[in-house]
Amino acid sequence: MFDFFKSKNKNSQSISIKLDNIIKQKPNNLHIMVYIKDQVLFQIMPAKNFIEYGFVAKNLNDFVILHFFNKNKTLTFDKREKINKSKADYFYYENPKNNFNYLKTVGQNPKKIEDEIQKCMVDIYELENLNQVSIEYIDY
Repeated sequence: MFDFFKSKNKNSQSISIKLDNIIKQKPNNLHIMVYIKDQVLFQIMPAKNFIEYGFVAKNLNDFVILHFFNKNKTLTFDKREKINKSKADYFYYENPKNNFNYLKTVGQNPKKIEDEIQKCMVDIYELENLNQVSIEYIDY
């Protein structure tokens, strides 16, 4: 585990700096959870976690962003349509039934990962006020 848990986005240290520091500690299976209120917006984790679903990665240690939608994600279920429109950019699988998962490779560069996080918050989830967003870093 790392000492970066549920840190507010307006923290003085950028996501890429925190992520770079964590990666230097050589985590086993780092997961980055991005929350709004108490619901997960999306997750970022190594590609190796999705091979069993048919996901093909050039490098199993590359990070992928996982957008998932189900009936329990009441704050963001309507955003699924935005991803469906750009489906060519995502690998899709449904598991378990009625849990719709979309994967996109984001690589291993902390700055590119931070940029993708910011882009998703604005372009997909249409968040203008990021005060309610928190990020959790967990190693499994």
